[in-house]
This record gives sequence, structure tokens and C-alpha cells, in this order.
Amino acid sequence: MSSVEERIESVVEEINSILEKDGGFLQFVAFEEDTKTAVFKLLGIFEHDPMAMNTFRGGIEKIILSKIKEVRRIEKIN
Repeated sequence: MSSVEERIESVVEEINSILEKDGGFLQFVAFEEDTKTAVFKLLGIFEHDPMAMNTFRGGIEKIILSKIKEVRRIEKIN
């Protein structure tokens, strides 16, 4: 069985295949086991886009939480 981190990376690849069409990129940083939090960076066009949090919360978060049951929340860092 794959680790949580490996499964997150796999889902990130799926998400990036969508985001790259707009010039964006999602980078997985870490999974914090104690808080069940996955940490990410939004790169490319999303680094300076004020609407990027809508994409992060409205799309990326839903996908990650639905596919990786161990993850309870996601956070974005700069």
C-alpha cells in the first residue's frame, strides 16, 4: 500500500494536469500526521492571483479531501 504522501503526490499530478492549462501549478510540501493536514504551495500564475484561494478552497481542497481519507484539512503556504 502506498504512503499517504505518495497518494497525495498522485492526486497532485492529476490536479496539475488541469491547472497547467491556465499556467498554474500545485506543489505538495508536507503531510502533518498529528493534525492530518496537507500543506501545499500554489505556483505559476496562481502565486500572485488574488482569486487563487477560490481555486484552492473550491476545487483543490474538495478533490484532496475526497480522495485521501487521512487528510482532514489542507493549507496553503507562500
